Amino acid sequence: SRLMNIIKIEEARQIDPVNESAFKDQISMNPQGLKLEEIQSLLREDQGLLSYYWGEESAYCLQIWRDHVALIPIYVHHVKRKRVNDQVNSLLEILRTPRLDEQTLRNFHEASSYVAKQLLPDPDTTTHIKEWIILPDGPLVNMPFEILLTGDEPLPDQIDPSIIPDLWRDLPYLLHKFD
Repeated sequence: SRLMNIIKIEEARQIDPVNESAFKDQISMNPQGLKLEEIQSLLREDQGLLSYYWGEESAYCLQIWRDHVALIPIYVHHVKRKRVNDQVNSLLEILRTPRLDEQTLRNFHEASSYVAKQLLPDPDTTTHIKEWIILPDGPLVNMPFEILLTGDEPLPDQIDPSIIPDLWRDLPYLLHKFD
């Protein structure tokens, strides 16, 4: 399977440096990759793995942690595909040409919040997860997941330009919530 071919020794270091040699042995004995149960056994109780498939017609996230496996559709309909792709592209464009003006902040807030809701597991079901191992695909390869927003707090209707840098700093980035 595609996930089994993606996982390499580098991810083993993130999963558990102590088990790295066992992981290398597994890879050398089984070049096809690891079985799902083996991946789950390598994850600590507070770790989760998110592996994305980003296709032309559909996108999915394979969520794996010690006691959970789910294949979650991100989009399977062309209308939602366009919206998700547009928001990912908007977010990437904002990161390529950063500015500290109000409109850029609002565009970033909208795109980052939307993308986070589409790509990340429900925070209420993952309270025990403190560290995510993310295997991106497609345009997600270029996206730093750390900058996705985890809160639902809207920006103020009126923004004093002098506080825009503070608003950028204080956004609820994923980086502040997880390792």
